[in-house]
Amino acid sequence: MLTRRVGSILAALAAFSLGTAGLAYGGLITGTGNPLTAISGGTQVTFDEASYAAEYDNPSSLTIGGVTFLATSCATSCTPTDTPPAFYINNSYGGNYNTTGNSLQNTYSNNAFSALTISFATLTSAFAFNWGAADTAWTLAAYDSGGTLIESQDIAPTHGSNAGEFYGLSDAGISYIILSVDMAALSTSLPDYAFLDNFTYGAGSSSVPEPATVVLLGAGLAGCLLIARKRA
Repeated sequence: MLTRRVGSILAALAAFSLGTAGLAYGGLITGTGNPLTAISGGTQVTFDEASYAAEYDNPSSLTIGGVTFLATSCATSCTPTDTPPAFYINNSYGGNYNTTGNSLQNTYSNNAFSALTISFATLTSAFAFNWGAADTAWTLAAYDSGGTLIESQDIAPTHGSNAGEFYGLSDAGISYIILSVDMAALSTSLPDYAFLDNFTYGAGSSSVPEPATVVLLGAGLAGCLLIARKRA
């Protein structure tokens, strides 16, 4: 009876270890309100941490709060004289479109971005941000430090909603993400006017045991059960 029970325990642990070999902790984060409610204790970049001009144009990058935001691809309306792509940080429409105070904005200018790369100073396991005014689907893709895609999720248009929609991803070892517009869904060559605010991210890599560790733990448990049985 005991041998059969130990065998069942080991089989269950082996099946669990196989399940953890893939993206065991990945998934889309979504909700309404402040993203801190989904990433408790996380670090938040509100874009209110510094003073900006009325229309702050940073075509190369902006590093703040351990995160670097870089416009990496220009919308189809770009012209050579208007590149590189840019984003804007200001308080236009503050309090609307899921923003509070300053926000990172993509506009209808000729050098607006179609892709935004967001890099972390240290690996993170989760991030989320308020997303507003988007009329087109965008894609969130997370990568590890070697540039390997971890996972990818689409985020839906929010249009004129001010319900506080936020989106993000949860996975181990995220080094950077790319937020890109669905170019095929754009109705014109103009970019999608969208707002990003309250960017929140969590701590380092997940501590979920590796499959081999899980099997070793199972073997130890089985040994303890045998010893207890002999003593009884």
